[in-house]
Amino acid sequence: MKRILSKLKKTIPYCILGVIVIFLTITLINIYGFKKRTDDYLYIKNIPYSSHIYSKRNKMDICIPNGTGNMGLVLYIHGGAWVAGSKDAYENELKSISQQGCITASMNYHYVSNKHNVFDIEDEITECLNKIYEIAKKHNINITGAILSGGSAGAHLSMLYAYSKTNESKIPIKAVYALYGPTDLTNKFYESPLSDKYYDLFSWVCGKKFTNETEYLDAYDNLQKASPIFYASSAVPTILVFGSNDIVIDRMDNINLANELINNSIPVTSFEMPNSGHGLTGEGDEKLANEHYNAFINYIDNYLKK
Repeated sequence: MKRILSKLKKTIPYCILGVIVIFLTITLINIYGFKKRTDDYLYIKNIPYSSHIYSKRNKMDICIPNGTGNMGLVLYIHGGAWVAGSKDAYENELKSISQQGCITASMNYHYVSNKHNVFDIEDEITECLNKIYEIAKKHNINITGAILSGGSAGAHLSMLYAYSKTNESKIPIKAVYALYGPTDLTNKFYESPLSDKYYDLFSWVCGKKFTNETEYLDAYDNLQKASPIFYASSAVPTILVFGSNDIVIDRMDNINLANELINNSIPVTSFEMPNSGHGLTGEGDEKLANEHYNAFINYIDNYLKK
């Protein structure tokens, strides 16, 4: 027993040291980013993009293909009802789409709350885009334009920013690839699936608290300002993808937006997936899934490479 205790006393300091090393390594990766270089690209995780260094959510991942000169950007904005989700969901997309010869990135943002709304998230998107621009410059790359993409809340944020803040950042927004996203937050459809959560969530989203029908009318202007459909006249070319059986997002949101874009002579391509709900995973929609993905690749060619 004494021998065992003696060995433990000698071993414990090394174990503690090992734990400290692991902790410091993880901390440094979270602060300064993890880098991986291959024959095709440089992949960097967890880059802080905000001037607010205390902000843990203001991180992004980026994939930079080998090369210099003019390149486009595809920025992915994650979904999760504005209160969940992570940039990490797009790691595979960053690596695969970078093979199209453009920089790819995905960003985290602050979830909405009684202190943070979608207009604050738009400011974060601007900060992220400007950071990407600076990183690209250091690699002798000039970003000529960006496509924003995301699913659900990420699609909403992509459209809202692209339509209302087209030239807000150092990188002009050229197009949007929006998957099953809400476009009109004044639509009372959303009261039903969210039930008692509707008032809290949409109050946080638009930055104006309302708890009943009367207060909803007071918040209407804010809800309108947070709705992409009301910026159709200043929109950019858009791909809309949505499911016929979606019980989370009203399919009419996308149909109505498509009509508004057409009325304003904005190029739009719509794909309604007849067998899919929210998430577009319906069996039998595989052909349409390939078609909207190919449309996205065509958008990269047409809007980021010319």
